[in-house]
Amino acid sequence: MGAALSLKSIWRVSVVANKEVPIEPVAAAPLPAEGGAVVPLAPDDEVAAEAAKPSVGERLLALFQELQIRKIVVVDDELQKPLDAALITRILDNVPDAVHAVSPYFPNVDLSEANTNRFEQVTALLEPLEGNARDALSAALSVISPEAADINIPQAVSDLAPADFPIDYLTPAQWAERREALLTACTVNARTLFLFDQDLDSDAALGSTKGTQIIAALADQDRAAFGMRWFCGILSHTLDRGTEVSTWRELAAKEELSLELFMPISKQNLRDGDAFYGAVYRTVINIYTEKMKSIATGAFDRALEGALVEFKNLDPIDFEHMIVKSSGEEGVSELETLLRLYSIVQKDRVKNEILQRQSLSSFLTAARTVQKVVDVARALPEEASKRLAKLRFGELYETGELINSFRDPLRNGDLFEVGGSRSLKLWVLIGQPCDLMVRKKGDRAYEENFKVAVLAPVKKGLLGEPPAIKPGLGFMLERFDHGGLQSAFVSFADATPVDLKVLDLAVLRPDGKCEINALASEAFEGFASIAWDERAKRLKKGYKSVATKIEATRTANGDDRATELAGYLLPPVAPATAFRNFGSYEKGSFVYKVRRCGRVREPFATSLLAAFSRYMSRDAHEHDFSAVRLD
Repeated sequence: MGAALSLKSIWRVSVVANKEVPIEPVAAAPLPAEGGAVVPLAPDDEVAAEAAKPSVGERLLALFQELQIRKIVVVDDELQKPLDAALITRILDNVPDAVHAVSPYFPNVDLSEANTNRFEQVTALLEPLEGNARDALSAALSVISPEAADINIPQAVSDLAPADFPIDYLTPAQWAERREALLTACTVNARTLFLFDQDLDSDAALGSTKGTQIIAALADQDRAAFGMRWFCGILSHTLDRGTEVSTWRELAAKEELSLELFMPISKQNLRDGDAFYGAVYRTVINIYTEKMKSIATGAFDRALEGALVEFKNLDPIDFEHMIVKSSGEEGVSELETLLRLYSIVQKDRVKNEILQRQSLSSFLTAARTVQKVVDVARALPEEASKRLAKLRFGELYETGELINSFRDPLRNGDLFEVGGSRSLKLWVLIGQPCDLMVRKKGDRAYEENFKVAVLAPVKKGLLGEPPAIKPGLGFMLERFDHGGLQSAFVSFADATPVDLKVLDLAVLRPDGKCEINALASEAFEGFASIAWDERAKRLKKGYKSVATKIEATRTANGDDRATELAGYLLPPVAPATAFRNFGSYEKGSFVYKVRRCGRVREPFATSLLAAFSRYMSRDAHEHDFSAVRLD
């Protein structure tokens, strides 16, 4: 089988004096540029990268050697399904768009059902079709028809598997006959990868008509053998490539089968080597990752139970002081303090549960097994990249719905949309948390100080074209844009002081809009902080005072004078002239084209504030009067 290959460094082999000489592979991945963009490889680099890329068989061999998989067994009732005119015409009749995939291989043939000679003409052109062309036709058909995915399964698997790797292709009857012998041959040093078709057209007397039934029987016989002596996958034509994970969960629930025991693989992957490798890789690591998740979930459950007991047993005086008194004195949301308290109790208990000897040993064993087979050269699939980017986005940022729905007070890192639909721009609030906090009387420590907070613009770009970075003059919001796939840039140089009494209006509404009807009788309630009950009253009183003056002028001098006065009295979002266009007044209602739409989470928000502080305190050196400028 040749020298052992490592998944972390698969070498190409050159024959020199009849010896195998390892040659380091050429780097194949494009490098991320400043700001998160990807610099495409030059054409010559692409050729070199493709030449350096190991084949699917080489990658599978490295994976199998690391996990000591010595054999593949495929059980399918359609092992010899041919690519013939009957199949092609059946697909043409059942799939409306099939003619577009088929017509290049049958030029000048009317492929519609109206052609009475279609079958004979397809047969005549199909017979001399060369191997590569037949494979291409099979691949094209498998994308549009599940039935076509069953074409010549043995040849497709053999072409992708490592060279000369032992593979048994069995019908359901042959599996029933050889089952015990095959299982007995499986050991910890000679494991087998079993791939079962899900829908087996077999006699029920054989014991199984589904691949999941075979796997369930194996689990009943020896559950501990999964991951130790064998691995199981469901190789099926009834699912589309890319839907394996969702189908996996559906099958597990429907067939009452544990997730760790199997993984579905679409037969469409047999026409795409990289996709097939990825599907096999997911199948063999599944048993270990599910064990890790199971251990962690069990620890979380036990920790939750213990944390709830500890939480319920808190002394009423202690609880009142932490949640109510201290929060009110410091201007912190009571809800936020509650979550903080629970986090303290929960985090240590989870850690203690996982550190239990048996749990820790099982977790680390599974983790180290996966670590051994991690293929660092394997490109992360596009859909996986999107899922992970979205998860990372959720770690760094909160959505507007999450913070606005329970009227969370303003915080450092709050994000605001400013402007209309054609001129909508994004800004981030930057300020010391203690200066932004509203105390129990409904006021801030430095209410009228223009230096309390600023709004800084967040600059984004088209996907693949991130905004320009100016080191020292801003802050990079990583994983912020395009579903977490690209960064954005906060420009400190363009920051402007902001009137917090305007931004505070976002807290009054569950949609985060900076709007208020100061003359309406409605009361504001449901805030995350008790101090904000008083803050809401202060805000309404202030805006009502302005509205009363404007309406008195309207009564005395008419609409034009009232509109003129409103232009002078309307509190601006920021002192910059441009921001005055984003506010309007109409008969008691103050409407600003400003909406809170999200938040930078801690501790990332603190990093943003620290970067802004460094920007504000940067050294101002004397200019170089000896320099000669060329511009």
